[in-house]
Amino acid sequence: MQMMLDRLFVEGSSVRATVFVAACAERAINIASWAAALDGRPGDAEIYVEALEFLWRPGAVDSQDVWVRMARLEEAHEMAMADELTGLPLYGLGSVLVLHSGLVVLAEPTPANVEDCSMAARNAAFHLEGLVPDQQFLSGEERSQNEDIESLLGGVSADELRNRARAAGRDRLSLIRSRV
Repeated sequence: MQMMLDRLFVEGSSVRATVFVAACAERAINIASWAAALDGRPGDAEIYVEALEFLWRPGAVDSQDVWVRMARLEEAHEMAMADELTGLPLYGLGSVLVLHSGLVVLAEPTPANVEDCSMAARNAAFHLEGLVPDQQFLSGEERSQNEDIESLLGGVSADELRNRARAAGRDRLSLIRSRV
């Protein structure tokens, strides 16, 4: 995976890197939003959706706006109560961490920060295998990340990548919902 991410930075750009991390967050965030909805926390779900939309916004962003969104994520239930979480909110934490690390990339688009987001997405997928042991969420996430990088280097649009990531996120959530 590291070689693919390095290639994204060498052959791509920081804009492509931010599209990559937005796709990682798009696949992951449904779990946190669903956990928040089940717990009666629509405000947290709204924070997650708003931060995700911010990641997909094209063009330059004000770093102050990024830090505000990161602070809002840190105050949401999954991150504020991380040490005490159980059940679905615990799995939602992984999703929120992907989103948070994606925002870090917007603030500081470095190869290390992109790698951190990629790893957060892979960790979140791996932990979901604890909910549905017969599913290969980690290998699916790794495959999706490789495909995202190849697509970005091939000139695919952010909209196309987002549609693919949304579909994968919906499929992931459907599998979890059918088993939990």
